[in-house]
Amino acid sequence: MARFRSPRQIAMDSRPITESPTSTCEARLVTCSTRWAKVGAGATQKRLISTLKCYRSIRRAALTGYHCIWKGGDMPSFILLEDHPLVLESLLAQLSLRYANLKIVYKGSDVLAAVAAHRETSATIAIVDLDLGDGRSPADVISLLTALEIPVLVVSALAEPSTVQAVMIAGADGFVSKRAKTSELLDAVESILRGDSFVSPELAGALLARRSQNISLSEQEQRALVLYASGLKLDAVARRMDIAPSTAKSYIDRVREKYRDAGLEARTKTGLYKAARDSGLIS
Repeated sequence: MARFRSPRQIAMDSRPITESPTSTCEARLVTCSTRWAKVGAGATQKRLISTLKCYRSIRRAALTGYHCIWKGGDMPSFILLEDHPLVLESLLAQLSLRYANLKIVYKGSDVLAAVAAHRETSATIAIVDLDLGDGRSPADVISLLTALEIPVLVVSALAEPSTVQAVMIAGADGFVSKRAKTSELLDAVESILRGDSFVSPELAGALLARRSQNISLSEQEQRALVLYASGLKLDAVARRMDIAPSTAKSYIDRVREKYRDAGLEARTKTGLYKAARDSGLIS
């Protein structure tokens, strides 16, 4: 088990941002994006995970003007996305060990229904399985939920390093294997509600090793690649990343150029998908 202090805690306090939140946070955003490009084989696990999280967390605070961390007090409310009823009941039982009056905004396997339920009654955190049997890629599932501006904890049997890396880049706040103990799941929930990221040590180590083998892409380039190669059109990628379509196209063009310079074929969307898969960004 490993806990990581997130950029949200490092860069901001728990009070509302009252003076130019967007400009202040965007300045920190540049630092985070630059830092990701420098992460290499010698980086620590903490630095790797905090860098993966830096862009989205600070961007979210910049857009809303508030520090998006559950401060305790009120009982947190949950979205539980899981397509196996027995696993879903197990999750409910495990969460009930720590939260006596468990509040469930949605439970089931329909991502769009979960989104609609959240819009009716806001959830504090979403706990998500990646294989919901609906044909969506892991990155697409995560990006749909992170668009709601709530923390996302992935609890999945798909614990390959490439999958973990892809969902963290897409915006997940934590990843716990379904083989983990109940205590690890509950600690992950608490960590994320405090504003931390959470990844088990063995998964963090695998991420670090894989990062050292990848072509050097900025976090924004990686996120654009993961979303685009997973099947989204450029306009949809731009909406998920909250950027202009021209900026999304620029990211993809730069990715193509970097792969080409490395001697890899990535001119077409199929080529990008293969290059991203071979680099371990998607599974």
